[in-house]
Amino acid sequence: MFFEKRYFKKYDIEITLIYSDCRLDTPATYISKYNAVIVDNTANNEDIEKALLHELGHKIKHENVKELYHSAPSTHIKMEHEANEFMVNELVSEYINSNYADASTINFSNFATSNHLSDINIVKKAIKKQLKLQ
Repeated sequence: MFFEKRYFKKYDIEITLIYSDCRLDTPATYISKYNAVIVDNTANNEDIEKALLHELGHKIKHENVKELYHSAPSTHIKMEHEANEFMVNELVSEYINSNYADASTINFSNFATSNHLSDINIVKKAIKKQLKLQ
């Protein structure tokens, strides 16, 4: 899969991917103890890519604080939100780079809809972040 080569190289990360032909609850799940992601091979590629980006966000942002993930509901929610922000930031960045687009031309509502993203505020924040980088 091209995805992992591109993103794992970008962040200089090695993660073992384990593909399962059994339907899982989510398209991908990071198991920090084994530095592995279990991937639901029955999910569609778009869902797998978003889930892998989300799990990569956990690896990058939470590797040193992984014990906090289950410590309190508020911490769990915060870490999930941060992983979602990472995923959306990467999707927006990839969209801009692959389409030679200017962040100011991206309609956040259309982007959220076309990428099946439910948190429009994260999309707005990611686009604003890209505007600052341009």
